[in-house]
Amino acid sequence: MKRYHKMTPEGMRDLLFEECAAVKDVGRRASELFKNRGYHEVITPTTEYYDVFETGDAEIVQETAYKLIDTQGRILVLRPDSTSPIARFTATRLRDAEPPIRLCYTQNVFRMSKGMSGHSNETVQSGIELIGVNGLLSDIEVLCIAAETFKAVGLSDFRMELGHAGLFRCIADGIPVEESVKEELREAVESKNGGALQSLISKLPDMPETRALSALPRLFGGAEVLRHPALLACEAACEPLSYLEKVYGALGELSLDAGIQIDLGLVHRNEYYTGLVFRGYIAGSGEAVISGGRYDHLLERFGSPHPAIGFALDLNAIAGALPGSVRQEVKFCDVLVAALKGHETEAVRRWRELLESGLRCELLECGDIETAKESARRRGIPRVEMIGEASETGKERKI
Repeated sequence: MKRYHKMTPEGMRDLLFEECAAVKDVGRRASELFKNRGYHEVITPTTEYYDVFETGDAEIVQETAYKLIDTQGRILVLRPDSTSPIARFTATRLRDAEPPIRLCYTQNVFRMSKGMSGHSNETVQSGIELIGVNGLLSDIEVLCIAAETFKAVGLSDFRMELGHAGLFRCIADGIPVEESVKEELREAVESKNGGALQSLISKLPDMPETRALSALPRLFGGAEVLRHPALLACEAACEPLSYLEKVYGALGELSLDAGIQIDLGLVHRNEYYTGLVFRGYIAGSGEAVISGGRYDHLLERFGSPHPAIGFALDLNAIAGALPGSVRQEVKFCDVLVAALKGHETEAVRRWRELLESGLRCELLECGDIETAKESARRRGIPRVEMIGEASETGKERKI
């Protein structure tokens, strides 16, 4: 019989020492920044009913969720995302709260990726949700916080990409094809698969909308991409393009446009996001470490029609990419309190005294001072106190 008792499940991993400290430190810094800007921390259950995530949106498809069955046969899932649970309790427990409602979180999410993909199935995320307001001010607030978060964790070399989920929808709605074809077009634009996109467009009428779609994957850069001739010729694209220009212009006035570019091929799933969308990248990580946008219709599913915008940070990816100069080192203990057999109570008394003085301490039972010193050296502990040996009792040792 095959045994798995010494293995972690596929897509899962242990975090040890420096890795654990780095993830916690990044989360602490992000959380502190969020709270200083009026966001209140919440924690949602690790398990939720599957119905919470059954939005009709393939952002979270059934095949990627870890499913369980409760005692009454109902389907539960390990939390694959934090936004939907927050939408659920905002619509129930916070239904009488006056907007804007500012919430933040740091918690694990679970999604099954394809085998051998190299992606983690369990990720620590930290993020914010700004609920109950829409418009330019709220969008800029969230983008500012996203940019500030990178700096707060010690990263100045980052890139953020802005897009608009409504741009693709406005253009595609003018093309007389079935929804399934529009989804194929969206996937080709999102993946920047120019060959697949041109193959699909070649079967469609030559019109302003198809010419605009053909250009989208290549439109990446500054404000100039918003004035591409193919887009200007498509009347349906005017409103989302105009809004993106306002957002980008505001970021420039706030000196936040450095490292931020427009990506008109950033369209995401249309059923979930409704307006501004963005992703953030850092050196040392090939995947987006921050992802967010405006989702004005999600809370309607829970009977609370509030607009909302938010983002989530992948703390594992950020912590793994931190340079050594900003990575928090694991702090070992200051003192090793070693005890001879029969002197355990004295050792614990001394250990508690040192702890109360603010020092970090370890206890160890051993037979002589040399063994204690060698143990301290291996642990990186600079000081030894030996309890129970007449010539060494209470005497400090520097290693």
